[in-house]
Order: sequence, then C-alpha cells, then structure tokens
Amino acid sequence: MLMFHIRVKTGDKDIVHLYHFAYKDQNVAEETQAVEWDKAVKELNHIYQDYGRFATRTGVYRFFDKHGFEMTIP
Repeated sequence: MLMFHIRVKTGDKDIVHLYHFAYKDQNVAEETQAVEWDKAVKELNHIYQDYGRFATRTGVYRFFDKHGFEMTIP
C-alpha cells in the first residue's frame, strides 16, 4: 500500500499536525495515486495562499477525502 504524509497547519494557534493518507481504491496504479496526491497538494497550496490555514483537523480529513484519500496509521 502506498502511503502519503503531509504536515498541515490548523487552528488559530497555527499548530502543525502530521497526517498520513492512503488512496481509497488500492486497485488503482501507484503512478495514478501519486498523480492524484499531487493534484490534492497543489489545491491545498491554493487554499493556503487564500486563507493561510485550515480551521480544524476535520477540515483536513474532509479535504483529502474529497480527493479520494483516507487517513491511515503509519
């Protein structure tokens, strides 16, 4: 299973959390999973440019869920 890791700043105190995700459909080629991860991270960067952070950790989970990723334990 291909796992992805990212640090994301959340909340008013700008706390940085480490998140671990895996693509939901493990039947998809690893190259495709990597491309989808790259798309999600690029969109995340746009959010940071506009807002500076995510308000909650739940928002981070939902964002990556929308892109086909689910939280995993390393």
